[in-house]
Amino acid sequence: MKQELIDEIKKGYEISTNKIKERRTNFLAQESINTYDKALDKIINKVLNNNKINNTNGILMYISELKYEIYKVLFGDEIDILEYGNDTIYALYIDIESNEKYFVKKEEQKEFEEEHNIIVPYKNPNCNAGWNHYRNMQGLEVIRREFIRETFYNKQEKAAKHLIKKYQVK
Repeated sequence: MKQELIDEIKKGYEISTNKIKERRTNFLAQESINTYDKALDKIINKVLNNNKINNTNGILMYISELKYEIYKVLFGDEIDILEYGNDTIYALYIDIESNEKYFVKKEEQKEFEEEHNIIVPYKNPNCNAGWNHYRNMQGLEVIRREFIRETFYNKQEKAAKHLIKKYQVK
């Protein structure tokens, strides 16, 4: 991601949190954290939605393993798979910076994971695949926020390495 975008997010976050601090002086620490997280999410979404992210740190987050037909219902025209069958299982990965989706056939998944920086925050084989999908989609913003917040204090490369180590495939 371009450093200018990180700087824009950081500046917007600082402005937003300063306004929050002025309006709210006495509330619980947890409420403060949630409010600041929401403010950061809002700034991140605004900046990332208004800019095309071409150059990312290549951190792909594992989301789920579902049949093509289910992804088609979930994402509609966002899916660009030329070779498919309704019963074909695909693993879904999303770039945490650009939101680009990667649909990988189950039989090609191991090779794909070896060639890319994959993080896996949640993958429970004892839950149904839909639950893993839901939980990881919900966690995507949390992971993105964690990465971007760390880039406020460290270079992107160091933040990326830290995130990959924390959520590496086990």
